[in-house]
Amino acid sequence: MKKIVVGLVAFVVWVITNLSIEWIFGAFNFDTTSSKQYTLNNISVEAAKIINKPIKFKLYVSDNLSSYNLDAFNYANYVSAILGQYQKQNPQNISFEIIEIKPYSAEAKIAEIAGIKALPYNDEYVYFGLEINSDNEIRSIPELIIGRRAYFENDINRIIANLISENQTTVGIVSSDIPLFSNGTKQKVWSVTDEMMLDYKFVNISDRVAYIPTEVKLLIVLNPTNYPELFVYAIDQYLMRGGKLIIFVDPYSEISHYYKGFPPTSKTNIDGLIRSWGIDYDNNIAIGNLGQSLKIAGGIDYPLWFFTENNKYKKLHFRSPGHLNIIPREDLRYEVLVSSPKDSGIIDSNKMRYATKKSIAEHFENKKQIYNLAVKIKGTFISNYDKGFFDGTKHEKDIPPYEVLSNDNAEVVIIADSDFMSDDTWALSQDKNNRVYGTEPYADNGEFILSTINNLLKDENHHIKNSQPKYIDIMDITTKISKPIIEDSETRKRELTENYNKVQKQLDEAKFSMMTADAGTKIMYRQQIEKLQTEAQQYASELDKINAQIGYQTEKAINKLMLSNLLYYPLIILVVIGLLCYFLRNKNLKRIK
Repeated sequence: MKKIVVGLVAFVVWVITNLSIEWIFGAFNFDTTSSKQYTLNNISVEAAKIINKPIKFKLYVSDNLSSYNLDAFNYANYVSAILGQYQKQNPQNISFEIIEIKPYSAEAKIAEIAGIKALPYNDEYVYFGLEINSDNEIRSIPELIIGRRAYFENDINRIIANLISENQTTVGIVSSDIPLFSNGTKQKVWSVTDEMMLDYKFVNISDRVAYIPTEVKLLIVLNPTNYPELFVYAIDQYLMRGGKLIIFVDPYSEISHYYKGFPPTSKTNIDGLIRSWGIDYDNNIAIGNLGQSLKIAGGIDYPLWFFTENNKYKKLHFRSPGHLNIIPREDLRYEVLVSSPKDSGIIDSNKMRYATKKSIAEHFENKKQIYNLAVKIKGTFISNYDKGFFDGTKHEKDIPPYEVLSNDNAEVVIIADSDFMSDDTWALSQDKNNRVYGTEPYADNGEFILSTINNLLKDENHHIKNSQPKYIDIMDITTKISKPIIEDSETRKRELTENYNKVQKQLDEAKFSMMTADAGTKIMYRQQIEKLQTEAQQYASELDKINAQIGYQTEKAINKLMLSNLLYYPLIILVVIGLLCYFLRNKNLKRIK
């Protein structure tokens, strides 16, 4: 009987041990990371549960992804775990499939048809992308880039919201001083507008209109200048009718300087409106901070380019912003969304117009104060006009009637930096062929703007689009295993890379010299070039071998861990239990004797 009991105990312990490892690898939602990296946040859980029609996730992953990029391989494990969590929240409507791709296979062709990007690797291609299919309506992320890991759930939630939404909300933008649109074509790169175009019907509003159309549910005013008075009235009345406004003011718009080619003026004639909302905005003062500033050429800490945060976003980047001083008005409520670090200071924006950055840094006054950079206002607004613009004229019936008080839906967000929206302040890199999901952020500006828009537009689906980004604060098991393997290989990789770069430089010099050499000397250079090309190829091959070896050793280490779990650890436990039983049995026998 005791043997049976011992056997049952050993079996239970073995099962518990295996389940523990399963939890760690994600089969169960047992997430021990401090920031719950592998657990869906509440907004993502809600996004999954409200799906009422079949949605299928297809994750395309090449079998040689680990040798191509080990970080991407680790990220694939994370993506797989998160998508599995979405499926568990709504298994009736969400399915998840991993498609492993071998080079030049039928699956590779299917991936390309689905819009997954083919990434060149040696003489082959690597694939790492995602397709989301619902009722034959397809959305795809051509390449899952590691730099967007913190935003992965937000990207998925937006796609889900778009798939289940029947209509797109209209968002308008006025950017007269900054040619965001020119003949229908965007200038420069504005990744935020690319993302808005996925979520909303995004329209350009002229500053020559007499009123803002009612179908525009939110209006963005980017770097307002001296508008026609009729348009200022149109903004006022748009708010009175319950409109939502986001206004980017700026004491020194660097993006405007870029477009115009000369220093901009910061004068605007909507300052009367802003004052009527209880905000005292001085366009002659720019805010800066030395403690969180960026370094520029020459090792100078440039105080007007600095980072700050709010309680949700860890890193927001501002460039020469202004200060929004709140002078509360009756029936209005104010919320400071973003403020500068506590040790911030000021500079006269007029001194910036033709000054060098070094000179600006020298004239910066550190006031060691906190300044308001973004403020939200809601409540009952009062019109800044005593009567309607067209009252008593023949056009009175052609536009909406004059309103003196706003309804309860009216809200305004003021951000004291038009550069805040530009890619220069938050996007590290962009991919023309993957404009939204190929944008790698270095600050949270884009997410902050989209979150602000979604919070203002409180319809049934907008609230599931944005949540707090998940930043990596610990390593997962695969990363922990691969880190020492990578570190052991780094020295050799550095040597090979240095040699490869040296040969490439010699190769470039030889090619350039051959272009200007005579016929006899060209033969010598051609032989030298062939020799250098062979040498460079050898170094490149050795680097590829090291990368492949890293992936192989990591996989081997993981398999060893799994084998230990399945075989060695249960055996050890059985031996311990056996010895314990033997000891207790002998103890009982001695007591009987």
